Parts: sequence; structure tokens; C-alpha cells
Amino acid sequence: MPIERTGQVLRAALVGTKGVAELHAMGYRACESVRLVAVVGRDRDRTDVFSKNHNVRALYSVEEALADPEIDLIDIAAPTIDHADLAIQAAQAGKHCLCEKPLALGEKEFARMAQAFETSGTVLGGIFQCRFADEVRQLQDMITSGQLGNILTASSATKWWRGNSYFDPFQRRTYATAGGGVLMVQAIHAIDLVFQLFGKPVHSEVSLRYGDGGLPSYVEVEHTATVTLEFSSGATADIFATIRAEEARAAGDHMSRMSREKHTITVTGDMSVMTIGENLLSDPAGLFGRNIDNLAWSILTGNTPIVSCESAMQTVRLIQDIYRLAGVDIQP
Repeated sequence: MPIERTGQVLRAALVGTKGVAELHAMGYRACESVRLVAVVGRDRDRTDVFSKNHNVRALYSVEEALADPEIDLIDIAAPTIDHADLAIQAAQAGKHCLCEKPLALGEKEFARMAQAFETSGTVLGGIFQCRFADEVRQLQDMITSGQLGNILTASSATKWWRGNSYFDPFQRRTYATAGGGVLMVQAIHAIDLVFQLFGKPVHSEVSLRYGDGGLPSYVEVEHTATVTLEFSSGATADIFATIRAEEARAAGDHMSRMSREKHTITVTGDMSVMTIGENLLSDPAGLFGRNIDNLAWSILTGNTPIVSCESAMQTVRLIQDIYRLAGVDIQP
């Protein structure tokens, strides 16, 4: 979408210093409507290193950021279990907020979050950075223009690797703390894109795999999933996702590993076929920057962000419906 710049710039504080927080921080470098001014972390040494690397102030509590009149936006890159409380605190302090996926653990949490921002008059947005990829927009245009013809099928493959140490933090081990396993945490981006392209499915089938991938017994969430979605148009989408794909095993930190990961999506029509995803995450920080900048621009201009809180939650709801179909006890 065309963007008319306002000349104003929001100032953001990033909550979190691990994993995806690095990609958030790098994403700000290309933003025009917001700049990163501070990072918040409990570990002082890690936070000091992070702040030095990105030339921002180091804060050691969320309360410091919320009390700072120079900060307009709180960017949450913390564990999912903390999303709701942090976002509500931001709203109560009169701050805008950007929150990582999944936005909330359930509908009750989301209702509390939405109410807090309605009361405060500030804006809550989500992260689905893949929506901003050029090849996703190209695929959307091809579907809309009819270049693919009548859409028959779509398929998505998320074949990643997460070693046992990935589950060392307890927050990643259960549905109650993480919101889910591979479907909610890794394949959520692919599912979100399928949702954006085809809308809400009318029928779903799902198979989840646990425990036989060499993971510790305390890991309660699924490591592999196969889902079939059927849409009112008659089109179907097959989604496969795993974090135990040996061919995807790679060393390196979160940022370098993510640049090699793929969400491959193939859409087949009766006239043509298109596959995206080979380069979808080749510049992950750039996509985060587009997502962040769109939210800031939307706040400044009064427009609805591409990843509004309601839009971000719709994808969470879809995945929760899939889990319930598989008999998983998901938070209401």
C-alpha cells in the first residue's frame, strides 16, 4: 500500500533480548515512522550488551519503560505467557504496543487486552512479518487477477529443526505456557498466509505427533503436524509442519538460522501453479522492519495496521480450533 509519511517519528522500547528480539532490533534500522530508543531486560549483562550493539538505552524493568514519557511504543518480544500482562500494562500507561505471535493464549486473554487498549485509546498491533514479503504480495495479485485460474489446491511445508535445548525454557514445553507446539509457534506464519489468501476454512482434519521425535518426556506440545483445510470455494490446503526435520538441522543463533528457514507454499489453479517461500525469509530483519513501520505509520495517520490485533488473533483462533479438533485442551 502507498505510504504518505507524516514527518513524525514514534519512539519504541523493545522488551526482550533473546531470540527474535534481535530481528526486531535490526528491523528498526529501516523504519521511517519509528525508531528504537531502549531495550528492556532482566539480565543486566545481556541487556547492556544488546543496548551497546544497537546503540539504545538499557532499561532493567518494564516499569522504567512505562514511566518514561519519551517512549511511545512498547514492543513485546517476550515469552507468550507474558504477552497479555505486558500489553495490558502498556495500555494502562498510555503506550501503543506491538506484540509477537501468538498474540494471546486464548480468547479470555485477548478480550482483556482489547478492552485495555479500547479504554486507553492506544493501539495494539501484532507480528506476522511474512505478510509483508514481496513474493506474498505477488501471489495475492496473481490469485486476485485470475492468472492462476480457479484455485484448486494449496500446500504448505514448514520443515525446521529444533534441538532438545530449545525446550530448556519451561515456557516452551506446554500448551498452557506456549499456546502450542509446531503449529502455533513455527508454522503459524504459513497458516496465517493460507488464511490471508483463502479465508476461514469450513472443514479441517488434523494429525499431531508427540514424543517419538527424540524429545525429552517433559515436552508436552506436538513436534509434527499434518492439517487439511477445506474452503467454501471447494479448494483445499494441506499443511505439513515439523521441528524435527533432520535435513533442516543447522547450527547458529536464532537470527542466522532463521535466514535459512522456509515456509514453502504452493498454490495450484486450473491455469497455472506458483510456489513461494524459497526466499521468503532470506531477509527476516527487513520483513520485521516493514511490519513494525506499518504499525507506527498506522498509529500516526489513524489507519488500521495490516497486522491489527484482531487480524493477528484470527490466525490464533484458527489454530486453536485445529487443536480442539485433535482433542487438545486449549485455554478458552
